[in-house]
Amino acid sequence: KKLLGIVVLGLLWCNVALTESSLPKCKGSDKSKWMNCYGEYLNLKIAPGITADFKGEFGNIPGVREGQGFGIAYKDGKFHQSFKGEYKNNIGFRGTSEYFNGFKFNGEYKEGFPSFGELIYPGEWKNSRYVYFGEFEGHQNPSGFGSMGNLSGDIIYLGEVKNGKNHGLGYAYIDNLKVFAAVFENDNIIKQVSEQQLKILKEKEKKFLDRKLNFEVYDKVASECKVLGFFLGTKDYADCNLKLYVLYKEEAIEEQKIKAAEEMARAAEAQAKAAEANARANQSIADIERSRDSQKMINQGLKSLSGQCNLMLGNC
Repeated sequence: KKLLGIVVLGLLWCNVALTESSLPKCKGSDKSKWMNCYGEYLNLKIAPGITADFKGEFGNIPGVREGQGFGIAYKDGKFHQSFKGEYKNNIGFRGTSEYFNGFKFNGEYKEGFPSFGELIYPGEWKNSRYVYFGEFEGHQNPSGFGSMGNLSGDIIYLGEVKNGKNHGLGYAYIDNLKVFAAVFENDNIIKQVSEQQLKILKEKEKKFLDRKLNFEVYDKVASECKVLGFFLGTKDYADCNLKLYVLYKEEAIEEQKIKAAEEMARAAEAQAKAAEANARANQSIADIERSRDSQKMINQGLKSLSGQCNLMLGNC
């Protein structure tokens, strides 16, 4: 399908230059006047102790960043935060931020703050960087609905989150298998969910997985179109996006179905193994009980033969 998409897009490839932008270079040194151009500035003072570097696109409003760009903020001369991606109305809209404390975020922004996407932590779990994927409220503050795991694809939790902790309705995972649903509070399991709560959880899970699928397809399409040389905001980019999005979404849906089926198969296998182990345990218990009964009868027979008791009188 990917090859087919590239072949189709070959029809759209009409002398696209592989540069950083399709816009002309900004003229003059006064960035407040830059419009519909690609420009760069360094060491701009934006607040006491805060300076910024930027190179990227400016839109229809003078001095306002709009389109693709890369910005770095410094605090007291030291790296504080960077953003690379799409700007809207002068602030980050969708892209990747790296922070001075080792965190990294890739996803969607709302009013300049992360709103949905992937937060990579400095620490590790199972020899791979710890990751949260889902909804946010503010910088580096996972809150809403999401999953906890690592960059290797391992998962430990899926459900409601508050201030970076499992909080609300959620699923616990062991060895990447969904083992039970529960009510969580500050990472602690409080109780099992009711039937109504489980229904609500399943609805939220479906909504989350649909949004995650669309997010991942968007990222894949945007990356592919960029590699092919199309620029955000152009008709060629829009055509590229539309054609690849249809192809990759169908592919992603099929992959999601296969993954769900594999997870169900693993869960069924685990249940079968547990049932088998339980049956073996019950058989062992039964064997022990039969052995005890046999030994008891042998002891009674020996006592009767030695004259210590009489089986007929029932005093053995």
